[in-house]
Amino acid sequence: MDVIKGLRALLLVLALFFAINGCSNQTDEDKQKNIKMNQLREELKRRLGSNYDLPVAPATVEQLARGKTLYQKICSACHGKSGKPPAVTLTTLTVPPADLSRPEIVNIFSEQARLEIIRNGISGSPMKGLQGLLNEKDTVAIFMYTRTLIK
Repeated sequence: MDVIKGLRALLLVLALFFAINGCSNQTDEDKQKNIKMNQLREELKRRLGSNYDLPVAPATVEQLARGKTLYQKICSACHGKSGKPPAVTLTTLTVPPADLSRPEIVNIFSEQARLEIIRNGISGSPMKGLQGLLNEKDTVAIFMYTRTLIK
């Protein structure tokens, strides 16, 4: 009977430990990334205001073709041809590029927010905005193409 009481006590201690500390297998680095992404989302919500959740129209065939061409020329060196960053960029850049193929990463932000990131970049990261380099039509085309990369 004492063994059973001891096991129950141990299970209770373990249950409390996991309840307090979480059962997550996230590393501290992953937790920091999540914090930063949530902070960026909140900043974008403030910046875009009521436009944050406005939908973006479906892409045309022409937009997708133009977007693919521009993405391959401008974005794929960091984000990879399929949206998954090459291993070298994950280790050489100060802030690793987002994996545009992963919905759990991309969908943290609204479509308007992702367009804003393409236009103006992310402060403190290698992601530079394309505003001033591309016209709005080409910027939207790149965004339209990136939507096709989400798996």
